[in-house]
Amino acid sequence: MQRHVDYAQRHGVDKDGGPARPFSDMGELTREQTSEFVDRAEPDRHSFRFIVSPEDGANLNLESYTRDLMQQMER
Repeated sequence: MQRHVDYAQRHGVDKDGGPARPFSDMGELTREQTSEFVDRAEPDRHSFRFIVSPEDGANLNLESYTRDLMQQMER
């Protein structure tokens, strides 16, 4: 799990060339919160990881788009 988080947060992935920022339904996660998430998820053999990369992503608010997508998936 940590390798996946490191990959997702590498520099050059956001629209300004910086690292991606992890967030939840409650807002942006701190490093400590991200680390706690990884610690909780690490023992679970079953985790689903996917990259959200819509074709027109440059024209979207990706944080809002991703939240909406996750709400649909939770139904």
